[in-house]
Amino acid sequence: MKRPGLDALIILVFAFLDIRLLLQSPEFGEPEPTRRLLVTAAGALTFLYFAAHRSPKLKNVTNACLGGIIFLLAVLPMIQQLNYRRLTGSAFQVHDSAIQLEAAADFLLAGVNPFQADYRKSALGAPGMWLDSPALDYFPYVGLLYPAVLLRWLGLGDIRWLHLGVFAAMLAALPGLAHGPPGRRRALLAAIALNPLFLKYMHQGRTDLFPLAALVWAARLWPTHPIGSLVAAAVAGAAKQTAWFALPLYAMWTSG
Repeated sequence: MKRPGLDALIILVFAFLDIRLLLQSPEFGEPEPTRRLLVTAAGALTFLYFAAHRSPKLKNVTNACLGGIIFLLAVLPMIQQLNYRRLTGSAFQVHDSAIQLEAAADFLLAGVNPFQADYRKSALGAPGMWLDSPALDYFPYVGLLYPAVLLRWLGLGDIRWLHLGVFAAMLAALPGLAHGPPGRRRALLAAIALNPLFLKYMHQGRTDLFPLAALVWAARLWPTHPIGSLVAAAVAGAAKQTAWFALPLYAMWTSG
């Protein structure tokens, strides 16, 4: 009987933590029965994946199981939150960086300079919102402004639709970073796509996803398209200043 690989262990542990987070978090707008059905289905797929490593008859279903788990625990909760906000107008548990990006895009579309605008006159300044947030005083997300403007211009009000698209693009690049058996690619995919700390930030609309996705693509493109890799690294640095700490590591990796 085959022992479970690293990919199965990562999926088992991270899926358990994600399910626990979904059951305990108040920011999901779906009814309680819907939430329990979601986590039950995710749990069933997780144990099916784990069993597939111990039975040769089930080895062909591992990719489908992993895709289903990522959809149920990463993508579907985000879609439910987007729908909940659309129906209620509530920005509960949406991060201030996401609200500020939406406000900045609206300012620019209205002909107002978003770098000089008073964000206290936006949704950030609404009663009960972030009265002490630094987002009220300055706008730091220069590299994310124009994608946000495009999204608002297209009528997709919630900036987290952009997060979903970038998340999908990052997942498309991840398998190409792992070499060897397919289990290694699945392990890398699960380690990032199901990471409970990362998912909570993504669901809230924090901007950490954007530099991470750009750095993933920078690493993915370097062996075959070095110019594209440099562009992706530059995008990471423009998206958020925290990516600057990774750029020296990227420089050392590419120079070797």
